[in-house]
Amino acid sequence: MIYLTGSHGFIGEAIAAYYGEENVIRHIRKTMPRMHGITKVIHCAAYGNHSTQTNPTEMIRTNCIELIELLETAQRYDVSEFINISSSSVTLNKQTLYSLTKAIGEKIASNFKVRTVRPYSVFGPGEGEWRFIPRVIRHIHSGEPMPLVPDADRKSTRLNSSHGYI
Repeated sequence: MIYLTGSHGFIGEAIAAYYGEENVIRHIRKTMPRMHGITKVIHCAAYGNHSTQTNPTEMIRTNCIELIELLETAQRYDVSEFINISSSSVTLNKQTLYSLTKAIGEKIASNFKVRTVRPYSVFGPGEGEWRFIPRVIRHIHSGEPMPLVPDADRKSTRLNSSHGYI
């Protein structure tokens, strides 16, 4: 059985579909997880990666404290595999609170038996209309110019290509 956090996000939904709902226990926020019979934890939950997510306390709680709680719980239940989904933002030259909390999360996870995956600009089926690739397509069709952030990192990961790593 797989214990999945962030299961309603873009990556989490794809992971749940890949493994099949019958093989996944979706994390319920604000509850201590029970991991009897869990063989793998995939931690996708994050806060601060959307422009509307600006609460610094919530960023620290979700990206650092909840990660520590999950790592300790998985260790206590002797879960054999833990995958931490981080963010490409940790490599940005100009750090944000989000990127700093994800980098701290990576550092915390490095003290446990964990694999950290750092996907870049994930795209694929089911992607929100506000995301980069759908916006580019929309601007191409409309003929309107699309403003871009100078010096932004343009590396990317197609969602269905990441399954082999997870």
